[in-house]
Formats: sequence, C-alpha cells, structure tokens
Amino acid sequence: MILQDANLIYMLLIVGLWTAVFSIYTPGTGAGETISFALLGVGIYAFATNPMTNWIAVGMVTAGTLAYLLLPLYRKGLAQLALVGLAVQMAGGLFIFSGSPVSPVLIVFTATVSFALYQWALLPLLNKRLSDPILGDEELLPGSVGRVVAQVTPAGGTVHVRSEQWSAYSDDTIPIGESVVVMRRDGLRLVVARQKDKRDARRTGADGELEN
Repeated sequence: MILQDANLIYMLLIVGLWTAVFSIYTPGTGAGETISFALLGVGIYAFATNPMTNWIAVGMVTAGTLAYLLLPLYRKGLAQLALVGLAVQMAGGLFIFSGSPVSPVLIVFTATVSFALYQWALLPLLNKRLSDPILGDEELLPGSVGRVVAQVTPAGGTVHVRSEQWSAYSDDTIPIGESVVVMRRDGLRLVVARQKDKRDARRTGADGELEN
C-alpha cells in the first residue's frame, strides 16, 4: 500500500509543514492553509496506521522544521539559534520509523530545501514585511527624525524613520545619508525636509512671517 512507504509519509509531513509556514508568512488567501491541512491530515493518518511510527521522532521533525522556519519571523535575532531546528529535523527523520527508515539522502535533501526555502523565499518575505510601514501613527510621525536610504526628490525616495522604511518625497533633492525631519504624512508617503531646513523653519510662523 502506498501510504506505508516511509519516504512518502515523511514527505507528506515535511511538505505539509512547509506549506503551513508559507501560509503564516503570506496570510490571506486561504489556499495554503487548505493544502497544508490536507497534506498534514493524510500524513498524520499514515503515521497513525503504521505500527512502526516513532511519535517522538515525528514530534522532533515537526518542532525542528517549524522552529527553523518560524523563529526568525517572531524575532529575527534568533535566526542563528534556529539552525538547531534544522539539526533536530534531520535527527527526527532518521528515527521516524523503527523498521523501514527514511532514506538518509531524502533527509539531507529536505534539510537542504528547508535551508534554501528560508534563505531565498521566506527571508525576502520577512524583510519586506519588516520594511512595510505601520500605518495609523500619524500623531507620532510629524517631527520624527530619520535618514535617507534612497535619494529623496520631489518624485520620491525612501527614508528610515522610527525603525521603518517609508516612501517619501521632498521639495528639493536630499542625498543618501542625510538626516531628515518628517513634516507630515501624505497617504502612504511622508513629506520630509532636511533636518537643518526644519530648524530654520521653526523661526517662521505658520503664515511664513518671522516669529518674534
């Protein structure tokens, strides 16, 4: 029977976990969750009906895979520690069945894919997520000081303000590395000015006349 094949059952578990992780990194469609639920459901059924299943090893593979792929999502500084999860995934795979072990080549292959999946798919998604501006803090942004990370012109640019990357524009060109002050938010972009220009602007009133 096909569901007694150790390699196939192992792959159902691993691919189901990969799909679940992708669903967490890219929520909203529901397709990933459905596929993951189906794969993991079939995999768990196969494990449950196989008398040689080592449930501790199943737990190790699950915990190791999820730890490696998800820990950096919640705290990027844990990325190096998450590598331990990759080792746990491989160790669990070796002992997941007592009688007909999973192919060591397949275990190394899936660990390699997990590594590549994180480095070249999930990490870019994570970086994009971290760089997306958090909306709803208009009252905090005006007056905040930031730094230009992509030259700001009247047409646009990018600034780093309050630990976030924002699209921004200014009345004049501001080169990379310059300090800027947020004047206001305009939709999804910030209107900024050079920090020294902002200090000069404080000397004038709202009507453009010098303050006493």
